[in-house]
Amino acid sequence: MYLKYLDIHGFKSFADPVRIEFKEGITVIVGPNGCGKTNIVEAILWVLGEKALSNLRSSSSTDLIFSGSKTRSPLGMAEVSITFDNTKRIFDIDADEVKVTRKLFRDGSGEFLINGENARLKDIKRLFLDTGLGVSTYSILKQGVVEKIIHSKPEDLRVFVDEAIGVSKYQFQKKEAERNIEKSLEDLNRVEDILHEVKKQLSSMEYQARKAKKYNELVDKYKNLKINFLLRKYDELNKKLKEKNKEWKKSEEEWVSLKES
Repeated sequence: MYLKYLDIHGFKSFADPVRIEFKEGITVIVGPNGCGKTNIVEAILWVLGEKALSNLRSSSSTDLIFSGSKTRSPLGMAEVSITFDNTKRIFDIDADEVKVTRKLFRDGSGEFLINGENARLKDIKRLFLDTGLGVSTYSILKQGVVEKIIHSKPEDLRVFVDEAIGVSKYQFQKKEAERNIEKSLEDLNRVEDILHEVKKQLSSMEYQARKAKKYNELVDKYKNLKINFLLRKYDELNKKLKEKNKEWKKSEEEWVSLKES
């Protein structure tokens, strides 16, 4: 595995697209002060996932985008791509080259890509685990870092040692697993809260259901009583009507008899 290309466009002083090609072996970049040598290192740090603006000598994310000059207008986006040879499959990707791209827009939004496919920052970090590459590894040593390492405490040096012997990958996976467990526990607590609330609502609904059932029973009972009452009333009226008809018929017969006599 070795670094093949670094493509920079719109990052800090790089207004025009620039490709830096690296051959196998040692590559040295030289130039006068202020020509942009440090910007190249910071472009590499940035595309590898650096988030601390102080490590990029910037106070805001828009400082990373070319801000214009007397002869050039400001750009709306910064883009850096870094391409590695992967013929030995150091990276867990079935491709001979691995290209990581990072973009930043003036509205503050940005994106990562791995071989043209959208990716997340943690995907970038996972890709470089145990490769010696990354924003906090021994692969990139800025000015003053060597002296800092020499005078570091043992616990501070452990980060570099863990990366060198391949422990950092498992530490990352462990932390990720712990975060997933913590999130699962939080989700479980939310589910328990929802269940508690549902049980409360269920109790209320059961009470209302009992009341509704009682109401329906009373309505049915009222309907039956009313029907029985009306039937009884109908029978009584029908009986009286028959009696009246008999009386009327008897009176009519008496009237006919008196009339004939």
